[in-house]
Amino acid sequence: MTTEELVAALEAGDVDRCRELVTGASEKERRAAAPAAQKWHRAVCAAWMRDTLDPDIPLPQDRAAFERVQAAAAVALAGTATLAELKSLSWRVWHLPEPAWTVLAARLPDVLDDWIEWVLGENVKSWPHVRRWVREGVAPPPRCESYITALIGHMWPDDPTDLLRADPGLREHEVWRLFEVEGGGENSLAARDKYNHPSRTWRNALATLAAEGLLPRERLLDAGLEALERDFERFRAGWFSQFHEALEPTLEEREARAGRYLALLGSRIAPTVSFAMKALTALDKAGRLTDREFVGHAAPALAAREKGTVAAALRLLDRIAKRDPALAHPAAVVAAEALLHEAPEVQGRALDLIEQYGRREDADLAPLLQRRLEDLAPSQRPRLAQWLGAVPETAASDDAEDLFRRAAAVSPAMSALAGLDAAVVAARSGKLDLPPLDLRNPRIPRLDPAAALGPVADLDALIDLFSTVMENCGPPDDIERLLDGLSRLCNQRPPDFDRRTAPLKKRAAALVRKAQGWAFLGWLPRDLPELALAWLTGKVADRDPAPQVDLTWFYGARCWEVAQRAAARTPAVLLAAPTHAGGWLDPRTFVQRVQDHGPFKESLPLFDLIQGLLRLAPDHRAEALAAAADLPGDAGDAIRHALGAEGVKIGPTAALWAAAARARSPFADDAAVAARHPKLGPDAGEAARSTFRLKLDSYNDHGTVYLHWDIDMVVEPPVPEKLREDLPTVMLHAPVETETRERRWLATLWPAGRAAWFAHGVGLLAHNLDWWEAEWQNRVHLEALLEPDTDLGEIGRLLLGLGLGAKEAGEAGLATDAAIMAVADGRIDGPALGATLAHLLGLGVKELPQLQDEIRTLDPKSTSAPLSSIITAARWAKTLAVVSRASPLHAETVRTALEQIFASQPIMRPADLTALLTLFHELSVELGAAVPDPGARAYLATLRSGKSAKLAQALLAVPEGDRAARRQAALLALAGRVERAERWQSYLAG
Repeated sequence: MTTEELVAALEAGDVDRCRELVTGASEKERRAAAPAAQKWHRAVCAAWMRDTLDPDIPLPQDRAAFERVQAAAAVALAGTATLAELKSLSWRVWHLPEPAWTVLAARLPDVLDDWIEWVLGENVKSWPHVRRWVREGVAPPPRCESYITALIGHMWPDDPTDLLRADPGLREHEVWRLFEVEGGGENSLAARDKYNHPSRTWRNALATLAAEGLLPRERLLDAGLEALERDFERFRAGWFSQFHEALEPTLEEREARAGRYLALLGSRIAPTVSFAMKALTALDKAGRLTDREFVGHAAPALAAREKGTVAAALRLLDRIAKRDPALAHPAAVVAAEALLHEAPEVQGRALDLIEQYGRREDADLAPLLQRRLEDLAPSQRPRLAQWLGAVPETAASDDAEDLFRRAAAVSPAMSALAGLDAAVVAARSGKLDLPPLDLRNPRIPRLDPAAALGPVADLDALIDLFSTVMENCGPPDDIERLLDGLSRLCNQRPPDFDRRTAPLKKRAAALVRKAQGWAFLGWLPRDLPELALAWLTGKVADRDPAPQVDLTWFYGARCWEVAQRAAARTPAVLLAAPTHAGGWLDPRTFVQRVQDHGPFKESLPLFDLIQGLLRLAPDHRAEALAAAADLPGDAGDAIRHALGAEGVKIGPTAALWAAAARARSPFADDAAVAARHPKLGPDAGEAARSTFRLKLDSYNDHGTVYLHWDIDMVVEPPVPEKLREDLPTVMLHAPVETETRERRWLATLWPAGRAAWFAHGVGLLAHNLDWWEAEWQNRVHLEALLEPDTDLGEIGRLLLGLGLGAKEAGEAGLATDAAIMAVADGRIDGPALGATLAHLLGLGVKELPQLQDEIRTLDPKSTSAPLSSIITAARWAKTLAVVSRASPLHAETVRTALEQIFASQPIMRPADLTALLTLFHELSVELGAAVPDPGARAYLATLRSGKSAKLAQALLAVPEGDRAARRQAALLALAGRVERAERWQSYLAG
C-alpha cells in the first residue's frame, strides 16, 4: 500500500478498498500513510462539526457521498494510527463505524485491553462494539469498571430488559458486576434510573427478569446487600437499598439476612443505616429479631444524623428493655450515643431511656454521661446534670482590660475606620448594639505586605511557571505572573533556548490539538498553550470574529495582546500585573509602569491599560497622582481621573474612561464620564443598581413537570443587547458560561467591585439551590465572601443567605465559614442577617397568589401550590447552628437574626418552621435571653398546634437572665475590630 493509493480510495469514498489496503499493508506502509489518514479524518470531523475546513482536502457536498468518505476516513485511521495517536484524537474516535472496529481488532490484538478500557471511558456508545468482540471471542470480558459503567450508560433512555433477555452471557456475568461497580457522574444505576421512565429503568428490568426466572431472586437480594456493604456514595448507594425493597423480601428472606442488616447499621451512608433499621424493625415486630444481637449492634444507628433512624433505634431499645430486664441497663448505656445528636428532642428521648433503665452507680455509664454533658442542647443539659448531681461548667471571660489597652494604642485614623470607639463603649456596658462596619471607605488600606507578589525573575523560572500554570490553569495570581514574565522576557533567546523549551512546546501543541474552538477567548485550556506557541513559534492564532461576546473575551483579548508581543519578541512590562494577591495593584507601581512603557506615540495596549485601572488599590493614590502629572494624552488624563484628580477633561476613548470612572468611585456614578460617554451600560459611567425578582421556572421530563423558583437579576442602567469586549465591568452583569478555573481568574478583574461579583453569584446560586446538577463554579462567588475587607452590602448578604440555604455541601460549607468570619470581624450583625433571611423567606410567598394560574398551566394535575419559598429554611437551621457554636458573639448574632425572622411574620413549611424554632429556643435558653420583640412574640402566639406550638410556648416562657454571654459577645466584637485595626495599621507600616 502506498499513501497515494490510500488517498485515492479516500477521495472515492471507497470503504472496502480502504479496508483492503490497510489490512494487507505492512506496518512500515501503515506508518508512512498515517499522517495522510489522520489529516483526512480531522478534515471530515471538522466538516461534520461545521468548523474550519481544510482547503487541501476535497470533501463532497452530497450528503451520501460525504458519509462514504467519512466511513472510509475512519477505516484509514483505524488501519494506520498507533494506539497513542488514536487516544490523542479524543472525541473523534467515539464515532468510528463498524468497519473501523473490525480493522482495529485485527491490527491491535496485543493492546486491545488498553484500547477497550480507554475508549469505554471516553464514550459509552462504544460498548456495543466491545460487547460484540467479547461474544465473538476477539477479546475476553474486560475487567475494567468502564465496561460496566458503559453498559449502564449506553442504554439510556432505552429499556435494558430486551438486551438482558437476548444476551444470556450478560445475565451470567455482567449483571452481577452491576452490584460491584459504583459508577460515577451520569453512568451509575442511580443516575440513569433517576432520569428515566419507571418502565425503562434497570431496577424494573432486573425485577422483571427475576419474576420470569431468568435471574435468581435470592442472589439478587444478596447482591444488593453486598453492594450496600461497599459503602458507595450516598446517592448511588440508595439505588441498591431501593432495589432490595422493590423485590419485596418476605419475612423469611429478611430473617435469613438479619446478620447483614445488623452489620449495615455501621455503614457510613446514613440512608443505608435507615434502610437496615427499617428491616430490623419489621423483624422485631414479627418476633424474629435476636434482642441481644441488636443491642450489641445498635451504637452506630444511634450515632446517625437522621432523626428518624435514631428515634427508631431508641424505640426498639425501649421495647427490648421492657421485655428483657437483663438487657435494660445495656440498652441505657448504648442509648448514651444518641446524646451526641444535634436535635434536642432526640437527646430527650435518649434521656428518657437512660433515666428509666440506667444505674448511677455504674462505673462506665456515669463518666460517659459526664463527658456528654457539654455536648447536650441547653434545654436538655439541666436534666442530665440533675440526674448526675453535677453542675455544668461555665466558660471564663476574656481579659477585657488588655483588650481595652490594645484598642487605645491604635492610631486615631485606623480607630475611626474600624469603629473602635463605639465598640469600646459597647464592651464596657455589656451591650451588643454595634452596626456592621462600612468597608466601602476609600481610605481603607488594601495592600497587605505579606500578600505581595514577586515577578518572574528569569527564563528558567518562566519556563517552569508556564509548564505548571498551563497544566493547572491557575491559580489566578500565577496566571498574572506568567503574563507579566512572558511580556518582559519574551525577547530572551540564549543559544540553548530551543532545547530548554522543547518539552513546553511539545506539550502546548498537544493541548491545542485536544482543545476545541477558537483561541484567545478567555478559555484557559486553549489560551495558555496558544500563548506558549505564540512565544515559541512566532505565530499567533486567530481569534473568533463572532460579534456576541461575554466577560471571558476581555481576558482572551489580554492574552492576545501578550501573545502578539511575545511572537514579535518585543518586551514590555505588563501594566495590569497585580502587585498583591487578589488582583490588587499599587497605584505608584502602575504609574511607574506606564512611564516605563515607552513613548506615548506608541499607544499603550488598551486591554492591559483598562485592566490596570480596574485593579488600582486605594492606598497611595496621592503619591501616584503626583507622579502621573506629566503623563500625556487621553490615557494620561484617564489615569489622573482614576486617581482622583479634579477638573480633568473627559477624553474620547469610552472604554478607557469607563474603567477610570470605576477605579475612581466603584460605588457611585461618575457624572462627567456618564455625560461624555452615555448609555454604555451598568458600571461604566453610571454605577450599577441591582435588584432581584422572583420567577417560576419549570421543565418537563417524560411527562413529569418539575417546578422551582428562580431569581432574575434586574440591573439599572440595563445591560446593552450587544456587548463590547472592552467594557469588562459592563459584561460583569451579563451571563457568562465558563468553568471554576476561569471564574477564579475573573474574580480578580475588579477587586473593588465586589457588589457586581456578588450580584452575578446571586443569580447563579439561586438557580441551583437544590443542586440539580453540578455547578462547581458557583462556589467562586461564595469564596469572595471570605475576604475580610470586602463589604457585604445588601447583595453580599443575599448571596450569603442563599449559600447558607444551599443543598450542596460545599456551597453551604463555604457560606457557613463566611458567616462565621463576617460575624467575628464585624461585617454583619444579627439585625442585618435577620432582615436578609426574612427577605429571602418572603420572596416566594408574596408572589405565590399571582402564580397559581401559571402553576396549573404548567402542571394541570396540580391542586395547590407546590412551593412556598425559594428557601428550604431547615437548611438554615443546620448552617446557622454551626455558626452559633463558634462563640458567644456568634450565638447572640444568630439568636437575634432568628428573632428578626419571626418578627417578619413568615409563612413556612411546618418542617422548616420547627427547625428554626428549635434552634431559636436552644439559643434563647443557652444565652438566658427572653424574646423582647413585640412582632416576634405576636407571631409565636399565633402558633397553636403541633410541635411548633410547644416550641413557641416554651420560647415565650424563657425568662431574661443575667446575660453574661452578651457581655462576653460584646468583648469578642471589640476584639474583632481591634484585630482589624491593628492589621490595617500594619499595612501602612509596611
